[in-house]
Amino acid sequence: MPNHLTVPEQQALVAQWRASGLTMTQFAKQHGLYLSTLYRWQAKYTEPTFAQVELVDPPSSPALIVELAHTGHRVHVPPGFDAAELRRLMEALC
Repeated sequence: MPNHLTVPEQQALVAQWRASGLTMTQFAKQHGLYLSTLYRWQAKYTEPTFAQVELVDPPSSPALIVELAHTGHRVHVPPGFDAAELRRLMEALC
């Protein structure tokens, strides 16, 4: 491989590496390049890309429904309700 390659030649080698399916190390070895040179060209000639991400709220858990058979009371307990408070409420209703 010549010591000095033109920019289009460097870009072509980066494109060939990408299409080759080889690791950078394998490709550099096959083409008589220093691995660091191929890394530098790849970083220099690759356009940064962004992946679009859509944030969504996690699905909310449905309320827990507690039915007290002997009193007929029905209690709807929202997600995250404090267990100690629920215990006190149940004791008060029973």
